[in-house]
Amino acid sequence: GFAYFGVGIWLLGTVVVPIVTLPLRLRGRSEDARSRRTQHAAHWFFRSFVGWMQRVVRVGDVEWVNEQALAGGPLLLVANHPSLIDTP
Repeated sequence: GFAYFGVGIWLLGTVVVPIVTLPLRLRGRSEDARSRRTQHAAHWFFRSFVGWMQRVVRVGDVEWVNEQALAGGPLLLVANHPSLIDTP
């Protein structure tokens, strides 16, 4: 898990984000547009990490309780004890 996360974050920051934001920079798009594209790339990586931890390593399971409450708009989710596994 630590290797997947560490290598993945390194690749995300040094390879993926510069590549996915390059077209926006070349077109002179706003910082906000580049930030949204970066957030989307990070979201994709964290989803893959959690999926890998669930399906391959089998260290946990995700259960959605009252998922309708998440559809209301922007949210801030906070882990109750931050660690490498809790953060994604």
